[in-house]
Amino acid sequence: MAEVKQLLVNQLQHPLSLVPKTALAHPADSAEYTLLIGKMLASGQTQVLSVVPGSTTAMIEQAIRKIAQELLNKVDEHIKAQAELAAQAAITEAANQAFFKEMA
Repeated sequence: MAEVKQLLVNQLQHPLSLVPKTALAHPADSAEYTLLIGKMLASGQTQVLSVVPGSTTAMIEQAIRKIAQELLNKVDEHIKAQAELAAQAAITEAANQAFFKEMA
């Protein structure tokens, strides 16, 4: 959780989007984190529609936990893919070695 919070702090330098407070149906009253609701478009973009009114600290913490879990899942998928590539490379190398040994 602490690492994801730090990632979010770092993301402040390069936010995904800036939405004027006046453009939201329920603007947030503080500079703290808030939850936004958006609509995914077929183009792959997301329309930010509004602040979620009455977002609680618990809701925000849950969202951060979900971000952390998704990041861990992506790391696990990457590690698994790398392991599969390494295993395939080892099999190919072993097959090549066997072929050349047979040829000799």
